[in-house]
Amino acid sequence: MQPGVLTGAIACYNGGRNPAIFMQDRKDMPMKHMAKNLMLIVAGSLLMAASMRLFLVPNRIAPGGVSGLATVMHYVTGIKTGVVILVVNLPLFVIAAVMEGWGLVGKTLLSVVVMSLGTDYLPLPAVTDNLWIACLFGGVMLGFGLGLIQRADGNSGGTALISQLIRRFVPYISMAWVLFAVDFIVVALSVWVFTIEITLHALVALYISSVVFDRVLEGFVAGKGIYIVTMEPVAIAQRIMREVGRGCTSIDAHGMFKGEPRKMLLCIVKNGRELIRVKRIVEQVDERSFVFVADVREVMGEGFVRYRGH
Repeated sequence: MQPGVLTGAIACYNGGRNPAIFMQDRKDMPMKHMAKNLMLIVAGSLLMAASMRLFLVPNRIAPGGVSGLATVMHYVTGIKTGVVILVVNLPLFVIAAVMEGWGLVGKTLLSVVVMSLGTDYLPLPAVTDNLWIACLFGGVMLGFGLGLIQRADGNSGGTALISQLIRRFVPYISMAWVLFAVDFIVVALSVWVFTIEITLHALVALYISSVVFDRVLEGFVAGKGIYIVTMEPVAIAQRIMREVGRGCTSIDAHGMFKGEPRKMLLCIVKNGRELIRVKRIVEQVDERSFVFVADVREVMGEGFVRYRGH
C-alpha cells in the first residue's frame, strides 16, 4: 500500500482526524491506562486504610490477613499496625518477585506502603464502638478498596498476594473465596487474644468484605439476558428493536424433542421495566415461544457502558 493510501485509510478510520495525532493517541494509551491503574491502587489502598482506622482497629476487629494479624500484634505488643503490615509483607515480596516478576511486586509495594502509612497516620478518629456497625461498614470499605486494587491489576499484599499466587495453580476458584479461606485462619487465631464475641464479628466483617470484593470485580452494571426460542424471530426482534430500543442476536438452534430447526433470540436489557416490555412483546407475537431470563453482570458495549482496559 502506498503511503498516501495508508494515511488516508488511517484518517478515515479515525473519523477524519490528523493521522499523526491518531498515532500519537495510540502511543499515549498505555501511559493513560497505567496512570489510571495507579490512581485506582492508591484510592483502594487509602479506602482500606480508612476502614482500619475508622472501624476495625479501634474495635479490635481482626478481619483476616496481614491487616488482621497486624491488629492482633498491635494490641499484644503496642507496635503500630501499619508497621506490622509493612514488615510482614517483605518476605512475600521476594516470593512474588521470583514467581510473578517485579511488575506485580512494584504495584503491590505501592499498595502496601500507602495502606501502611494511611493506617497509622490518616487523621481519622474512630466513629463508633458498636461492633455491628464497625464490622458492617469496615467490611464494606475493606472489600471495596481491595476490589479497586484488583481491578487495576494490582495487589494489596498479605493474603491477597498469597491468594493470587495460589490462583496461578488453581485458576477456576473465585479469588474472593480463596481470600476468605486463608483469612479465616487468621481470624480463628485472634480468638486467643480477643473475646469470642469480637472474633465472631470479625468473621462477619470478613464475609462482607469478600462479597463486596467479588461484586466490585464482577462489576455493578448489571442487566438481564433474555433468551427466546421462537418460530417468529423476525417479528419479535423488530418489535423489540423498535419499541424497547434494544438489539437482538439471532442464533441457530435445533429442538431435540421434535427434531425441528428453531431460531433463538438473545437480548440484553438494563432493567425490569425493559424486561416486562420484552416479555409482553413475545407473548403478543408468539405465545408458544420458550423464554428464559438470566442475570448478567458488567455489560459492556453499545447502549450500556464503554469497554474498560482491565
